[in-house]
Order: sequence, then structure tokens, then C-alpha cells
Amino acid sequence: MTGRRAAWIAAGVAAAIVAATAAFGYGAARLLKVECQPSHADAIVVLAGRFERSMHAADLYRDGYAPAVVLSEAVADSGSKLLANLGIHLPSPLEIERKILQAKGVPDGKVELLGPPAASTADEAVSIAERYGRPGRRILVVTSPSHVRRARLVIERALA
Repeated sequence: MTGRRAAWIAAGVAAAIVAATAAFGYGAARLLKVECQPSHADAIVVLAGRFERSMHAADLYRDGYAPAVVLSEAVADSGSKLLANLGIHLPSPLEIERKILQAKGVPDGKVELLGPPAASTADEAVSIAERYGRPGRRILVVTSPSHVRRARLVIERALA
């Protein structure tokens, strides 16, 4: 086998692997996404993460789905701690989320904290279960579309 032919075969195999990986990734992402229609609840709980979650929660609040927005705070990352040690203070994700909610019309008095800072969705689920785990309580949980299925499983397990 010539070097040129081996190179073409290797390139073809690499292209096939890339195509298969892309197809699998796209299919897996579609499986993770779950469309949910909101219903009226006691509170809107925003899981820590992307700021779009707070934006969506503010829209749900303005549309009258719940009387309060409850924010989950993530454990501070090591980079933020290093910056603070240097005297550099950036707004925390929680501060930014509060500003987003305020900018979108949610009064400060209608924003609450879920519980202690969480390192994972499982930690958030424990706080949700402690706060809302009584019969008759209803919450809307806001997360990213690709996180809905996993978050639902973790939270339902904590509530069981």
C-alpha cells in the first residue's frame, strides 16, 4: 500500500468518525430536550447556571404563573475566589440574576433564595424537596432546554 493511498484511507476513516460523532451528538441533544408547558404554581425556581434562565423566569412571573421567583445560588468557583484574594470583585452570578429579574420587572420583594449554595443539581433538588416537598405545593423549575430531562429526574427522586 502506498503512502498516498494510506493517507486517503486514514482521511476517509477520520471523516466517517467525525460524521458519526456529529450525528450521535445531535441525536443525543434532541433526546435531552423536553418541551414543557408552564402551569400556575406557588413559585418559580431558577436553577443556577445560564442567565437566560432568569430571563425566562421573569417572563413567567410577569405572565402571572407564580407570585415569587426563587433563585438557586451556585457554589463560588475557584477563579472568583482567586480574584477576590487579589482585591478584584466582580458581580456574582446571583447578583447578575437579581439585576436581570429587576430589569425585567420582578420586584425585589418577590425574589428569594432557595437555600445554601449548591454544587450540583442534586444539591438543588435537596433544597427544593426541603422547601416544597409537601403535598399540594407546586413549583415551576426553570433550567436550560438540554437540562430538563435530567433535572426532572433528579428533582423527582429528591421529592419521592
